[in-house]
Amino acid sequence: MTTGTSAASAEGFAPGMPERVMRKAQLRLLPLLFFAYMIAIIDRANISFAAQTMNADLGFSASVFGFAGGIFSAAVDGIKVAEAVARAMASEAVAA
Repeated sequence: MTTGTSAASAEGFAPGMPERVMRKAQLRLLPLLFFAYMIAIIDRANISFAAQTMNADLGFSASVFGFAGGIFSAAVDGIKVAEAVARAMASEAVAA
């Protein structure tokens, strides 16, 4: 027999709590994510402006510069993955 409780309160949450938590998380995280995204766009624009003079100074072709940028991006992504794995392992070690 049910007493008309919602699924959230049946799980031990107060009614409306998951919605409030998500709203609060969105209000705190979305501005930060937007700011980070804008910085990434500005960074890419700066790299393209730097390429104009750097290619001539270093004697790079556009394809060499693009390849170097791709290698750099792959290295950064690899470091991010390694960091995420290290954080997960550290949190498991702390929890144990």
